[in-house]
Amino acid sequence: MGKSRLFYEFKLTLPSGCLILEAFSVSYGKASPYLPVIELLKNYFQIQPQDDERSRRERVIGKVLGLDRSLEDTLPYFFALLGVEDLASSLQQMDPQIRRRRTFEAIKKLFSARESQSAADPHL
Repeated sequence: MGKSRLFYEFKLTLPSGCLILEAFSVSYGKASPYLPVIELLKNYFQIQPQDDERSRRERVIGKVLGLDRSLEDTLPYFFALLGVEDLASSLQQMDPQIRRRRTFEAIKKLFSARESQSAADPHL
């Protein structure tokens, strides 16, 4: 009760220029535990519903490699979450628990790199 209002008030207290990513849960999303994470990543990568696969791929690659080229190994995990076909990926054959752990590691690496870069350059 009042969670949206609380978050709204919290956002008002943040300094200007802070990166704010929002994701929403929906009742039909229970079948996909990644749904809020996917929505958060779509916001971060600025992926729109009308974007084709090529556009989604370019946005992800541009944002990830523009942030830190050493994050290239995380790309297959983002492609998989965002439904971007990656023919070179071997994620389908990977043990599901290992894949899940590495997916969350990729997300943590991305946002840690983003935080490090924005600490160095507060205008990001």
